[in-house]
Amino acid sequence: MYSHLQEPEEKWMEDLEKTAGKDARRAAERIAEFLLVSGLAVKAIENPSSLKVPFNTPDGEPINIGFIRNDHLSFEFPVGNLGRTKAYSSDIKRLELLNLLKSELSPDVEIENDSENRWPNIPFDKILDNKIWIRFSCILLTVIKNISAETSN
Repeated sequence: MYSHLQEPEEKWMEDLEKTAGKDARRAAERIAEFLLVSGLAVKAIENPSSLKVPFNTPDGEPINIGFIRNDHLSFEFPVGNLGRTKAYSSDIKRLELLNLLKSELSPDVEIENDSENRWPNIPFDKILDNKIWIRFSCILLTVIKNISAETSN
């Protein structure tokens, strides 16, 4: 049992393990733990296919900056949603982020960078690969710091 999750999220993890196996749960828990220690929440939503990673913009508008998906067995990273934050409001900044993801994760993870509104998926099996996880988590932490900085100003 993953002790830092609330009951609905823990149930989601249990259901994930039942349908997709222990490795899928380990990957989902790895992501959730990283997000929680980075100061973000992981929340169950009405749609049982995912857990969301909510974030409030400086003007109090809620957006989701990630989804842990049980239907795709991946972490979905909605770069397009980041356009609603100050740090990534520029199309150029979001394209730079996608280019960084592609340069750091390819060829192991396919990242399309032809639009600043892409929502790349990082498969759970890649999340469990330490080399890929370290590169992805560093990028994700930078994004979290960038968007969090705008709320502390």
